[in-house]
Amino acid sequence: MSEPAFNDGFTRHAEQLDRVRAAADARCAEVAAGAAEHLAAFCATRQTQWVQFSEMTAGQLAAVLRRSPALLKPLLELVNAAGRALERELGIVVKTYEPRLTASEAARIAEWLLPLLPEAVPVEALTALDRRAFVDKEMRRNSGNWEQEVIAALNARAANHVFRKAKLTGPGGRFEVDAAAMCRSTGQIAGGVDIKRINGIARDVLNRARDIRDTAVKFKTAHPGLELVAIVYYPYPQRQREARERILAEAPVREVFFASEDPVSLDAAAVAALELLGLEMTGKAPVFEAPPEQERFELTLFD
Repeated sequence: MSEPAFNDGFTRHAEQLDRVRAAADARCAEVAAGAAEHLAAFCATRQTQWVQFSEMTAGQLAAVLRRSPALLKPLLELVNAAGRALERELGIVVKTYEPRLTASEAARIAEWLLPLLPEAVPVEALTALDRRAFVDKEMRRNSGNWEQEVIAALNARAANHVFRKAKLTGPGGRFEVDAAAMCRSTGQIAGGVDIKRINGIARDVLNRARDIRDTAVKFKTAHPGLELVAIVYYPYPQRQREARERILAEAPVREVFFASEDPVSLDAAAVAALELLGLEMTGKAPVFEAPPEQERFELTLFD
């Protein structure tokens, strides 16, 4: 893919960095001063290795990227960039955690990246940046896994229907449902479940409520005779009633059920959703090892 052309008025990554450089420098100075004043008693001087990018050529950096592709991600983190920046400015599409770079791609990335890097940085800073980004990626992946666990719980209980993520078509165009119930024999849709994970409190509830509303409106418009329910991960039991009322006020869903990662809770939410959707269930509960009583997070129902 050739390098994209930038029209007048569209800024490159280097220009965007320049715009915030002064504010970032001021912030760094503030943090450094705070550490020197309030963390001095806990500080220790240690000898550590520094990478001196100012002594490196683009050709040398390209060779490093070819020999150790894992370094691409933390180096991009150093300049607040990700794979999108490489695609946008260089036309190179790459998985930044598992890059497979040709010699030409490594050379072009090095030419673009080297002028943006600081003069030097400790190796420990590189590893800390990479760890933060990697942990964030894995936590997001685990959040996505919970959605699959909800779908698995629904399918474990459904007798004549299968739940799967589906792209549907309505008057407003195509839209996605997290778990559409499809008849095993006819393939007809019999209802749907919107699955949302909410980790924050007030603002996150409102944002996810609006997401549920958007899906529910499209679903009800396309299938006015069918019901949509929501299964929500929200780890604040004392606030779940308020969250339910907020979601129901925003979205035309039949009901909101709360569940955790506990199989008992997931099964209870699946049973409640299937009952409300009017779908036949298997009489046998899924087999799983129940967690200790104190760790159990049961489905919460409200009158």
